[in-house]
Amino acid sequence: MKPEGIIFAVAFVFLVGIASYSVIGSPGAGNEFQEVKAVNQQAPLNNAFAQNQLVFEAEQNQGNAFNQQNNVNQQNNWQQDNQWNQANNGNNFTNAVLKMQNIALNPQAAQLEKQQTKLNIELINTLKLSEAHWQGMELMTLTTEVKQKLKYPMDLEGLLIDEVTLNSLVCGLLAGDVLLSVDGVKVDELRGFQRLTKKLRNNRSAKLKVWRKGEILPFKLRANDFLGITQAETAPMIVAGAIMPHPYRGACTDCHLIGSTGHMVPAPDAIILPPPAIPRGAKMPHRNFGPCESCHVVF
Repeated sequence: MKPEGIIFAVAFVFLVGIASYSVIGSPGAGNEFQEVKAVNQQAPLNNAFAQNQLVFEAEQNQGNAFNQQNNVNQQNNWQQDNQWNQANNGNNFTNAVLKMQNIALNPQAAQLEKQQTKLNIELINTLKLSEAHWQGMELMTLTTEVKQKLKYPMDLEGLLIDEVTLNSLVCGLLAGDVLLSVDGVKVDELRGFQRLTKKLRNNRSAKLKVWRKGEILPFKLRANDFLGITQAETAPMIVAGAIMPHPYRGACTDCHLIGSTGHMVPAPDAIILPPPAIPRGAKMPHRNFGPCESCHVVF
């Protein structure tokens, strides 16, 4: 063979070997292929892990936000409670100061105050009674207006029992009953009822007759010691010029004294406060009502 042919053959074999090595024999080519395949297989796992991580972080953020808001709410409750206590403690003092300032700046105010006090003293013995309390029952006059509102018979006469507690509850009376008589004596107005209980004050029991839903029922009221005397009240004091909250029932001074010292403003029963949040281990400011968690948020 000629030298040129030998060189050509060697060159051809060399080129073929290089090509084969680069395609199938090269360690780098196989590894790259395996790495690409491994990456493709690992990708779903990485995505799932990333999603789980995002969900975990989102839940953690929500939990942190809830705790922060809860702390803010607790602090607000404490602040509102403290503000109310401060305002309530200073309310009576502030009213007294304003009243003194008004009298000092307005000489006529003192004169009007004296006139109103004198008028109220004269009115006290003529005012209509609005309710009475005896052995746990609260009674009120059964007026035509009340009968219409409750749809009771218009010829029914007695005293409406609008609340029962203590011995009255024990003996079987119910709110809405109408008391007709006590120990055989008819009752239909509060002053007469008060005079009757004065006579019975040392007794230990009394026989009652009550109207309930069209029936006349007998009851026996038993006292723990003595029956005692009925405690009666008039309608609350009102300020001059107050708006009438009910239908016309005659002159305001038939039932009310006029002034601004007869009741608290605001009335404690009208103040509604949720029990405040308290720190764990806080000193109890009231008698034991059970676990603190029953009423309070404890932090």
